[in-house]
Amino acid sequence: MRRLIRGKMWILPLVAVYILGGLVACKKSGEGKGFMLKVTELPLRLGPLVRATTPKSSAFRVEVTNVSAAPIKSFNGAVAFFTEDGFSYLTPATYYRDSSSIPPGGKAEMEIPVTDVRIRSAKLIIKEVLYEAGILLNEPNGTLYGKWVNGKYEAELLAAKGYQPIGK
Repeated sequence: MRRLIRGKMWILPLVAVYILGGLVACKKSGEGKGFMLKVTELPLRLGPLVRATTPKSSAFRVEVTNVSAAPIKSFNGAVAFFTEDGFSYLTPATYYRDSSSIPPGGKAEMEIPVTDVRIRSAKLIIKEVLYEAGILLNEPNGTLYGKWVNGKYEAELLAAKGYQPIGK
Protein backbone atom coordinates (compact mmCIF):
# COMPACT_ATOMS: atom_id res chain seq x y z
CA MET A 1 0.00 0.00 0.00
CA ARG A 2 2.84 2.35 0.89
CA ARG A 3 4.45 1.76 -2.48
CA LEU A 4 1.17 2.59 -4.24
CA ILE A 5 0.80 5.91 -2.41
CA ARG A 6 4.49 6.85 -2.86
CA GLY A 7 4.28 6.13 -6.56
CA LYS A 8 1.28 8.45 -7.04
CA MET A 9 2.65 11.40 -5.00
CA TRP A 10 4.16 13.02 -8.10
CA ILE A 11 0.61 13.76 -9.31
CA LEU A 12 -0.08 16.18 -6.44
CA PRO A 13 2.42 18.89 -7.52
CA LEU A 14 1.19 18.59 -11.11
CA VAL A 15 -2.42 19.14 -10.05
CA ALA A 16 -1.39 22.15 -7.93
CA VAL A 17 0.53 23.70 -10.87
CA TYR A 18 -2.44 23.07 -13.17
CA ILE A 19 -4.92 24.75 -10.77
CA LEU A 20 -2.67 27.75 -10.06
CA GLY A 21 -1.95 28.20 -13.76
CA GLY A 22 -5.68 28.21 -14.48
CA LEU A 23 -6.34 30.84 -11.82
CA VAL A 24 -3.61 33.11 -13.19
CA ALA A 25 -4.95 32.69 -16.75
CA CYS A 26 -8.50 33.57 -15.61
CA LYS A 27 -7.28 36.70 -13.86
CA LYS A 28 -5.32 37.84 -16.92
CA SER A 29 -8.20 37.19 -19.33
CA GLY A 30 -10.59 39.14 -17.05
CA GLU A 31 -8.51 42.29 -17.55
CA GLY A 32 -9.12 42.26 -21.30
CA LYS A 33 -12.87 41.79 -21.13
CA GLY A 34 -13.71 45.47 -21.41
CA PHE A 35 -14.61 48.36 -19.11
CA MET A 36 -17.09 48.89 -16.31
CA LEU A 37 -18.48 52.23 -15.13
CA LYS A 38 -20.47 52.99 -12.00
CA VAL A 39 -22.50 56.19 -12.04
CA THR A 40 -23.02 57.60 -8.54
CA GLU A 41 -24.61 61.01 -9.25
CA LEU A 42 -27.44 62.06 -11.56
CA PRO A 43 -25.93 61.51 -15.01
CA LEU A 44 -28.31 64.01 -16.66
CA ARG A 45 -28.57 67.77 -16.55
CA LEU A 46 -32.11 68.93 -17.20
CA GLY A 47 -32.87 72.13 -19.01
CA PRO A 48 -35.99 74.13 -18.22
CA LEU A 49 -39.36 72.76 -19.27
CA VAL A 50 -40.61 75.19 -21.87
CA ARG A 51 -44.22 75.38 -23.00
CA ALA A 52 -44.36 74.83 -26.76
CA THR A 53 -47.80 75.39 -28.19
CA THR A 54 -48.36 74.60 -31.85
CA PRO A 55 -51.58 74.46 -33.87
CA LYS A 56 -51.47 70.66 -33.63
CA SER A 57 -50.64 70.15 -29.95
CA SER A 58 -49.63 71.64 -26.64
CA ALA A 59 -46.62 70.24 -24.86
CA PHE A 60 -43.65 70.98 -22.65
CA ARG A 61 -40.21 70.44 -24.12
CA VAL A 62 -37.09 69.76 -22.13
CA GLU A 63 -33.52 69.32 -23.27
CA VAL A 64 -31.43 66.79 -21.34
CA THR A 65 -27.64 66.66 -21.43
CA ASN A 66 -25.60 63.58 -20.56
CA VAL A 67 -23.01 64.78 -18.02
CA SER A 68 -21.58 61.31 -17.26
CA ALA A 69 -18.85 59.28 -18.94
CA ALA A 70 -21.37 56.55 -19.85
CA PRO A 71 -23.85 56.59 -22.75
CA ILE A 72 -27.46 56.91 -21.49
CA LYS A 73 -29.93 54.38 -22.93
CA SER A 74 -33.14 55.49 -21.21
CA PHE A 75 -34.57 57.20 -18.15
CA ASN A 76 -37.91 57.50 -16.39
CA GLY A 77 -39.59 59.62 -13.80
CA ALA A 78 -42.66 61.77 -13.30
CA VAL A 79 -43.70 65.27 -14.26
CA ALA A 80 -45.39 67.59 -11.80
CA PHE A 81 -47.62 70.18 -13.46
CA PHE A 82 -48.48 73.52 -11.88
CA THR A 83 -51.19 76.09 -12.48
CA GLU A 84 -51.11 79.66 -11.21
CA ASP A 85 -52.62 78.38 -7.95
CA GLY A 86 -49.89 75.80 -7.31
CA PHE A 87 -49.65 72.04 -7.76
CA SER A 88 -52.11 70.61 -10.26
CA TYR A 89 -51.29 66.96 -10.91
CA LEU A 90 -48.55 64.40 -11.38
CA THR A 91 -48.10 62.25 -14.47
CA PRO A 92 -47.66 58.53 -14.15
CA ALA A 93 -44.17 57.33 -15.06
CA THR A 94 -42.69 59.29 -17.95
CA TYR A 95 -40.14 57.50 -20.13
CA TYR A 96 -37.43 58.50 -22.55
CA ARG A 97 -36.21 55.79 -24.89
CA ASP A 98 -34.52 56.19 -28.22
CA SER A 99 -33.01 53.73 -30.64
CA SER A 100 -29.57 55.20 -30.00
CA SER A 101 -28.00 56.13 -26.68
CA ILE A 102 -27.23 59.70 -25.61
CA PRO A 103 -23.42 59.84 -25.80
CA PRO A 104 -21.34 61.49 -23.06
CA GLY A 105 -21.76 65.24 -23.50
CA GLY A 106 -24.63 64.65 -25.94
CA LYS A 107 -28.09 66.19 -25.80
CA ALA A 108 -31.60 64.91 -26.42
CA GLU A 109 -34.98 66.58 -26.44
CA MET A 110 -38.08 65.21 -24.79
CA GLU A 111 -41.65 66.35 -25.37
CA ILE A 112 -44.37 65.94 -22.74
CA PRO A 113 -47.92 66.49 -24.03
CA VAL A 114 -50.31 68.63 -21.97
CA THR A 115 -54.08 68.81 -22.42
CA ASP A 116 -54.99 71.24 -19.64
CA VAL A 117 -54.72 74.88 -20.77
CA ARG A 118 -54.42 76.08 -17.15
CA ILE A 119 -50.98 74.46 -16.75
CA ARG A 120 -48.30 77.18 -16.63
CA SER A 121 -45.16 75.28 -15.59
CA ALA A 122 -43.84 71.80 -14.98
CA LYS A 123 -41.01 69.97 -13.23
CA LEU A 124 -39.43 66.70 -14.39
CA ILE A 125 -38.37 64.44 -11.52
CA ILE A 126 -35.99 61.66 -12.57
CA LYS A 127 -36.47 58.25 -10.93
CA GLU A 128 -34.04 55.93 -12.76
CA VAL A 129 -31.46 56.18 -15.51
CA LEU A 130 -30.29 53.16 -17.53
CA TYR A 131 -26.75 53.60 -18.82
CA GLU A 132 -24.18 51.52 -20.66
CA ALA A 133 -21.87 50.35 -17.87
CA GLY A 134 -19.41 48.26 -19.81
CA ILE A 135 -18.54 45.99 -22.68
CA LEU A 136 -17.73 42.29 -22.61
CA LEU A 137 -15.65 41.48 -25.65
CA ASN A 138 -16.31 37.75 -25.50
CA GLU A 139 -20.12 38.07 -25.23
CA PRO A 140 -22.37 38.19 -28.32
CA ASN A 141 -24.47 41.11 -27.01
CA GLY A 142 -21.43 42.87 -25.62
CA THR A 143 -23.04 45.72 -23.67
CA LEU A 144 -23.67 45.60 -19.93
CA TYR A 145 -26.14 48.06 -18.42
CA GLY A 146 -26.13 49.79 -15.07
CA LYS A 147 -28.93 51.66 -13.36
CA TRP A 148 -28.71 54.91 -11.44
CA VAL A 149 -31.60 55.22 -8.97
CA ASN A 150 -32.68 58.50 -7.39
CA GLY A 151 -32.77 57.83 -3.64
CA LYS A 152 -34.62 61.14 -3.11
CA TYR A 153 -37.35 60.44 -5.66
CA GLU A 154 -40.24 60.06 -3.18
CA ALA A 155 -39.14 63.15 -1.24
CA GLU A 156 -38.95 65.18 -4.46
CA LEU A 157 -42.46 64.04 -5.41
CA LEU A 158 -43.81 65.09 -2.01
CA ALA A 159 -42.00 68.43 -2.25
CA ALA A 160 -43.51 69.04 -5.70
CA LYS A 161 -47.00 68.26 -4.40
CA GLY A 162 -46.52 70.72 -1.55
CA TYR A 163 -45.29 73.50 -3.82
CA GLN A 164 -46.96 76.86 -3.27
CA PRO A 165 -46.42 79.80 -5.60
CA ILE A 166 -44.45 82.72 -4.20
CA GLY A 167 -46.68 85.36 -2.65
CA LYS A 168 -49.53 83.01 -1.65
